[in-house]
Amino acid sequence: MKNFIVANIMICIMSGVITQAQAQVESGMYLGVNAVLESDFEFAGEVNDQQEKGSGFNIGLGYVYSDVVSFELAYTEANNYENEVVGTSKVDIWELDMLVHQRFDDMALAPFVRLGFYQANSQEDTMFNRNKMTDEGVLYAIGLDYNFDRHRAVRIDYTPGSTDGDNDGLNRIMVGLIVHLGDD
Repeated sequence: MKNFIVANIMICIMSGVITQAQAQVESGMYLGVNAVLESDFEFAGEVNDQQEKGSGFNIGLGYVYSDVVSFELAYTEANNYENEVVGTSKVDIWELDMLVHQRFDDMALAPFVRLGFYQANSQEDTMFNRNKMTDEGVLYAIGLDYNFDRHRAVRIDYTPGSTDGDNDGLNRIMVGLIVHLGDD
């Protein structure tokens, strides 16, 4: 119920932001490449609950629809968790997101809210068995873009959770680079 309320509040906030006058942003395609710095995925199995080590990445192709709204199709290979005693776990996530930016005149910073659908697949290999799990649902996130110029930005993105999934357990922090594709 808590996640349902949070999702509805975010939709209301996003609706209000979309109607505000915003600074002009060039529409078009962009590529995002992110490092997953921290993640915790409840659906990844018991290996994920142990002391793990690993790294992850996220790559996405986006389209700036308007000054405020953009869409992204992204793939995350989340930390390939490894625990010497328990085993390994690998998580792959596909997501389709809408981002709503709050842009300010003459400011390089642009906070945003992310709302999207995801499908996650994980495989856990332990000494005794191999488990494959799937989870899907709605994710939400907040973030901040710092624009160097019209074509490049640095992004920090925090996904505190998800709704509708089996385990409300999509949790990650990412930092990356956004590059707008175009002629100029």
